[in-house]
Amino acid sequence: MKALKLNPLFIALLAAGLVSGAALAEESKDPNRDSTKAQPSETAQAVDNLLLANQLAAYAQSNNDALGMVVAARMIQDQPTSPSTAQKEGGTDDDASEASITVEDLLKQAREQSGGRAEIVALIDETATRTVTKGKVGGPIVHNDRVRGNTIDIFRNLKFKGGEVAIIGVLAGSHTDIDCSVYDQNGNLIVSDTDGTSTCALRWKPLWTGPFRLEISNLGSKANSYRIITN
Repeated sequence: MKALKLNPLFIALLAAGLVSGAALAEESKDPNRDSTKAQPSETAQAVDNLLLANQLAAYAQSNNDALGMVVAARMIQDQPTSPSTAQKEGGTDDDASEASITVEDLLKQAREQSGGRAEIVALIDETATRTVTKGKVGGPIVHNDRVRGNTIDIFRNLKFKGGEVAIIGVLAGSHTDIDCSVYDQNGNLIVSDTDGTSTCALRWKPLWTGPFRLEISNLGSKANSYRIITN
């Protein structure tokens, strides 16, 4: 990444906390991405855990794996979540319910696929009544929506903190290819996932705190529901 060229006074003000991330963005049009490494925060790790749980749930459901559904349900229980305040251009699609994966649905399906095996049924019953101690971490932010065929959904003003790992996961149905891209406030492409699957994993470290734009592209002709999980 091209080095920022800031005058000494600006650097002093920034160090003193008198200059905001927005001012830093105005000073340079370079991408809002820091190439140095950083350990994920508690919240970022929680996002990773919830993404893994949702992927396991989808795999278990598609393979009628009762035990996998129970494990996924327990992993989801362990991650408190908050609804996203992000607004999609044009508004959220009302028919986005299939993107949601709930503990109750997973346990119901697990019971149906258990074949009455006592050890699985006992684990389902225990999971349904287990008490989970929530940590202090705020938890992942989730949003369910649907993108129409051959259409791009756009979310603006997604804010991430400078110096901390930012994660966006997009999990959609398997019947169309979903591509995702993140742009900073200056229009620079920060990260993208165009691997030909219905899942996107986007990870970067912002250089300063600021807004980002997420674009979710449906390359298929059919509508596809998806879940966004982020920190």
